[in-house]
Amino acid sequence: MKHTLPLLLATAAFCLASAPATAAGEAPYPHVWMGDKGPPVTEGWYKQCMAVAQQQPPAADLPAPADAAALAKQPCDAQTLYYDARHDTARADWTAVRHCAFATQDHAVLMMLYANGFGVPRNRPLSIHHACRTDSALAETRERVPHLAALKATETFDQCDDITSGMMMGLCESIHERQVDKERQRRKAMLTKDFSAAEREAFAALDTAARRYAELRGDKETDLSGTARAAMSIAASAQVLDEFLKDLETFEQGRWKVATEAQWAAADKRLNAAYRQVVKPGRPAAAESGTDVRPDGIQATQRAWLAYRDAWVAFARTRYQLVQPWVVSTLLTQRRTVLLEEMKGG
Repeated sequence: MKHTLPLLLATAAFCLASAPATAAGEAPYPHVWMGDKGPPVTEGWYKQCMAVAQQQPPAADLPAPADAAALAKQPCDAQTLYYDARHDTARADWTAVRHCAFATQDHAVLMMLYANGFGVPRNRPLSIHHACRTDSALAETRERVPHLAALKATETFDQCDDITSGMMMGLCESIHERQVDKERQRRKAMLTKDFSAAEREAFAALDTAARRYAELRGDKETDLSGTARAAMSIAASAQVLDEFLKDLETFEQGRWKVATEAQWAAADKRLNAAYRQVVKPGRPAAAESGTDVRPDGIQATQRAWLAYRDAWVAFARTRYQLVQPWVVSTLLTQRRTVLLEEMKGG
């Protein structure tokens, strides 16, 4: 695979007046949208990009032809490999990360590898070069390039350090959530390792219901009209999954909050009243309410929540025989009611 940049135009002065020419199919350099007025030739970040435009990686850093051919047949995900290695440094294979990044032209990952010296010597000019080749909002590149230029040898750098766009907020939230969820899975595995066959079966159904409810909570009951919609959706789903794990740990420790049947009946009545309010006919449309959360989305999420609540009661009946069903129902119902009441004005 070819990893060369187009040559700079004839003179340095002219180079600072326009971006270098690119071959057909190649992205512009720097890879940012700079408006109709052309490149900001007087800005420091742009000058820094142009100063490293011809930087090339050491030949030894590139995947061998056979490795490149194998990666072409079975595409890899450099972002996933990179953050998994960051999460588990003891088993990190930085060569595999780097080869994947070169094979897929993931300049953001290459930027981080050379900035941090993961599997390669730190190379500030090369990290800045890849920062300039990363498809980014102008404001992000404007902050990121000087950040890299001033990075100290004792500091680490991440693509999420200098984000300004909603798109990058979503990407960075998803990166964070993926690692958080791996930790959730580890903790759940520890909690359930001694479950009986019946308890495992009930828990599997509960876990599936929790993930379905979390998914719809993020997709259907979160305002997705703004540029930060992906980050907000992920955060809403994560909140459900965090509460689920916390509840499981609480019950395993025998520290559940006692509730009476009368409290359960009152909680259920309040829930139904809140639900009717948020799905009632004539509720303001999205354009009028300032949110794109729709009654049909709330209805779908409510059905998923009811399945989740029922699965929790069934699991508790199997695992915690001393716990009355209304104890679990009251806890989950009160929490769900708060969410519904928060949507009343939306």
